[in-house]
Amino acid sequence: MFSNNKLMRYEVVLVALVTTAIAVAADGSAPVTALVISPVDDEIIFARNEQLFRSHLINPAMVVRMDTKVPRVLCLKYIAQGRQLLIAGGLPGESGSVELIDLVKKRSIWFVEHHADVVYDLDVQAELLVTVSHDQHCHVVDLQNGMVQGIFKEHSRPVMGVRFMNDAAVSVSGDSSMRIWNVASQRQTRMLDNHRARINGISMWLSSLGANQQTTKSLLVCCTISDDRTIRFWQPSIGRMVRFYQIKSAIPLCMTQAINRTDSFEVTVGTSDGRIITVDYKTAKVQFEKQVSKVGIEVIAKHPHKEAWMTGDLAGVLRLVSK
Repeated sequence: MFSNNKLMRYEVVLVALVTTAIAVAADGSAPVTALVISPVDDEIIFARNEQLFRSHLINPAMVVRMDTKVPRVLCLKYIAQGRQLLIAGGLPGESGSVELIDLVKKRSIWFVEHHADVVYDLDVQAELLVTVSHDQHCHVVDLQNGMVQGIFKEHSRPVMGVRFMNDAAVSVSGDSSMRIWNVASQRQTRMLDNHRARINGISMWLSSLGANQQTTKSLLVCCTISDDRTIRFWQPSIGRMVRFYQIKSAIPLCMTQAINRTDSFEVTVGTSDGRIITVDYKTAKVQFEKQVSKVGIEVIAKHPHKEAWMTGDLAGVLRLVSK
């Protein structure tokens, strides 16, 4: 699973500005296509140039290549308290694949190719996995064996993101719609179309702001980012867009999971002009903004324990950015 004999030295650049950034630039200029930070330590796993790598923030210059059956990795997700890793991607126009690997035993648990095009995103809830693809479909998958349990086919353009919402799933697409559908029946229950261009991603969280404990379903809140240059906040279970923030002169390309603050939540996006922008859910105002690259930020991950983000850009550079 891990090619320990193939260690690759990366150039490390320390940039001291208002914040601190550590840039890890690989040889060549292939974009970083996927990135995750371990929930239990400072390990990072990222993909670029159709290869998968493992490193650590303590020594980011030392990178170990990882083996995967997924030909081009576009999505990574730790599960099982960081002991397992879901890897998704595929070959454009040919197949979409997902692999589950055991990071402790260093072995592949299962590998499947059930989409007709690349897989962009996935989410996990209990024993179920949902995957979305350029083939315009969403697949409900058994997490134990990778077998498809159902297919949602209502989108008319590539599906870019997905999140579970209790017994439903919420998917976003290049058709500029957010669709809510029942996981068991794969039937659409609601469609929201406030965006005016492709939706690039979705984040969802459970909010208790101003509500009681008996209204759990109504407390689900999500955030979407789009080529229409907006960050929009929603209460999807009731079909309501709560508020939005308009980004000037740039498109939000990627987004972190929401971070809980004392009286609100925040999401951080990476933009097409190389900035990261943190926006507050309650006010839809910018809380933090930083120019971190001269090119677009393709992927971003929030450090699980620190006020810091890891970004990967179109030039193939990884940066650790802190406030």
